[in-house]
Amino acid sequence: MGRQSRTLAAPGADPSRFGMSLTAFSLIVLAGLIALNRSGTSRLWPFLAGAIILWFCVLNSGIHATIAGVLAALAIPMQ
Repeated sequence: MGRQSRTLAAPGADPSRFGMSLTAFSLIVLAGLIALNRSGTSRLWPFLAGAIILWFCVLNSGIHATIAGVLAALAIPMQ
């Protein structure tokens, strides 16, 4: 039996399909969430919209979607 490789790809995702472009867009969305936090935005809806877009892009890029949730949670202000 061959050795199985462990990847962070989501089950059923095809990393070669959209891969790099969605990953790059995910980084842009994450930067936007961090910018919202730094600018003092206290409304929840911009963060929720950004988190949903981030989750969708990360999931379809082939990276496990749990990572998107963790990154989005780190970008949301605590107060």
